[in-house]
Amino acid sequence: MAGALKGIIDRSKIDPSLVEDICVGTVLAPGGGATEMRAASLVAGFPSSTAVRTLNRQCSSGLQACVDVANQIKTGMIEIGVGAGVESMSTQYGYVLFTQTNQTQVTQKT
Repeated sequence: MAGALKGIIDRSKIDPSLVEDICVGTVLAPGGGATEMRAASLVAGFPSSTAVRTLNRQCSSGLQACVDVANQIKTGMIEIGVGAGVESMSTQYGYVLFTQTNQTQVTQKT
């Protein structure tokens, strides 16, 4: 995530201190991923005064993060924010994961 956040700074040429909130949708990170996202924001170059939070919607967490930031801007709560998602639930969770796990177990037993 640090690379993606650094890319935002580099490509947009924005002063990182102007970003008031970073919201990252995540479904798989242990503990909600808050520590990892805070560390990623600091490594990318955002100051410690930038708020960082995660959310878990189980499906479309990244989309919800973007909607939350857009609504904060629309209502005047913040002027600049970043909304992002960090993984694909449909390829790493639920049916697909259990199918892959079961296939691995069958393969190992034979």
